[in-house]
Amino acid sequence: DGVSEDKPAQKAGLQKGDVVIKLGDSTVTNMMSYMRALSVFDSGDSTKVTVKRDGKPLEVNLNF
Repeated sequence: DGVSEDKPAQKAGLQKGDVVIKLGDSTVTNMMSYMRALSVFDSGDSTKVTVKRDGKPLEVNLNF
């Protein structure tokens, strides 16, 4: 839906319109799987996130 300013997603380079398809080791298919995947991380953790941008996958590092 969007990317909040000065939050981990923006700092990782994610943009409005990116669709998260994988967070860490978890595949994201809907809002519930996204929330479940997100719940295992704490402040200070880092992981890779894969998004679909313009129909192509893009992997970036994300620091919480």
